[in-house]
Amino acid sequence: MENGESYIDNKGKKWIWINSAYYIDDMTIEETKSNIRKYAKEIAPAFFELVAKLNGK
Repeated sequence: MENGESYIDNKGKKWIWINSAYYIDDMTIEETKSNIRKYAKEIAPAFFELVAKLNGK
């Protein structure tokens, strides 16, 4: 499979092949990347604060 190849399953869901795995194509690739970046920016400070607390700092 090549990146970007897709198929529609028997329930009508579109799946897309990206880096050796299938993902549901509910959003475009760019929307997905954008959402991941947004989520990472929101969660990162809390994550690092939690790690610091667990390490006793």
